[in-house]
Amino acid sequence: MKTMNRILLFAMLFVVWTLNSHAQYAGDRHQYVEYLVNVNHPNRTFQTGEEAIITIQAQKGGIPLDGVKIRYSVGDEMVLPAPNQSTMFKQGVATISMGTASAPGFRECDFEFDVFGKTYKDVVKVGFDIAAIRPFTTMPADFGKFWQQEIKKARQTDLDAHMTWMPQYSDSQVDVYLVRLTVGENGKCFYGYLSKPKSSKLSTLNTKLNKYPVMFCPPGAGPYKRSPQKDFARKGFIVLNVDIHGHNPELSKEYFDGVWNSTFAYWNRGLESRDSCYYRQVYAGCVRCVDYLCSLPEWDGKNVVCKDGSQGGALSIVTAALHEKASLVCAAYPALCDLTGFAHGRAGGWPKYFFKESPERKPTDKVLTIDDKAEIETLQYFDVVNFARILKAPGYYYFGFNDNFCSPTSIFGMLNEMKAPHTIVNTYTNGHFNYSESEALASEWVVQQITTSNKKLIK
Repeated sequence: MKTMNRILLFAMLFVVWTLNSHAQYAGDRHQYVEYLVNVNHPNRTFQTGEEAIITIQAQKGGIPLDGVKIRYSVGDEMVLPAPNQSTMFKQGVATISMGTASAPGFRECDFEFDVFGKTYKDVVKVGFDIAAIRPFTTMPADFGKFWQQEIKKARQTDLDAHMTWMPQYSDSQVDVYLVRLTVGENGKCFYGYLSKPKSSKLSTLNTKLNKYPVMFCPPGAGPYKRSPQKDFARKGFIVLNVDIHGHNPELSKEYFDGVWNSTFAYWNRGLESRDSCYYRQVYAGCVRCVDYLCSLPEWDGKNVVCKDGSQGGALSIVTAALHEKASLVCAAYPALCDLTGFAHGRAGGWPKYFFKESPERKPTDKVLTIDDKAEIETLQYFDVVNFARILKAPGYYYFGFNDNFCSPTSIFGMLNEMKAPHTIVNTYTNGHFNYSESEALASEWVVQQITTSNKKLIK
């Protein structure tokens, strides 16, 4: 018994020592340097002529920064110089005037400061008369006719759909298939993953038995190895996410590393003519993907959602505008908006056609410039602004003000031309990414729209 008591006492002492040790060496609750940015209008939007002022509060180890220099620059969005002005933190606070704007658009402040040899950088953007931002993109007289002909041409090619069940991705709720679709002339094909619910009993969407809404998820920019998107399949959707370059996603990472250079800058190919532009077959191919989804016997016959972000957000809008059965759009920070913006001295959308680095700033990535009238004319046929003008499906659009790839100026220019019902949700601090909370809100919106639609359908 004494031996057992000794063992228990030792065990208790060990537990107490472990807990104390853990408390003593627990991970940091906070970063050593923390800062918070505030703007004198909480929604970061102003009227032209109003002054925008930002206040930066910073501390190190909980102690306000004092006497630390903060370098900054201010100018119109994405065309400002490298940090060329400075001020000081005083008792933890630095104040910077961003000035004002004389025309609708966004202004930007880039700032940086150093503490213990580490540089902290951030971007702040504010909007002026954002409801009045208008794009420079014009609508060609034959825009509708051109795309009707392109879709008709693409539909003359048999999809020749090949489906291969992928047990390594499938689970108790979702079956995943590798799909290959021929979407256009000369063997143009898309690969993708089709994720299908195994039973409508798992769905909360009030669907008919074994009938599902379909969701098309076009890709973000670049050739990269993709994975199945099963989250919405678990909610009761049939989901197709694709690659637009003809690459089988089951090939190795080494393969995709090898094709990066040969595929990179595809957005710049064929811009001398609308008929040779790389995106011509891509846009029509996306329409064919929705054709495929609507041919599935499990489709509910009514609900077609186009959803993704960046280039995928752009392609979601384009596809919904061109396909007669599209019923909803959900796009995050859509690219390809107001593509000639930089040619007019204002921020345009990705891929930043006509963008030129200012002499003071070192280029941070490969910037391609275009300076040709024919190419400007070509871009009008592929600019998301013109698809927004003909879009009928209601949509949900979410993006941040601080995005330096898909500028908020270009996105608001597009949205301000849209006649279809649309919900806009902005998060002011995020750049070219989304918070998980933003994604959750977007998903809730889609599910709610489909639930309401299916209640009407079942009645």
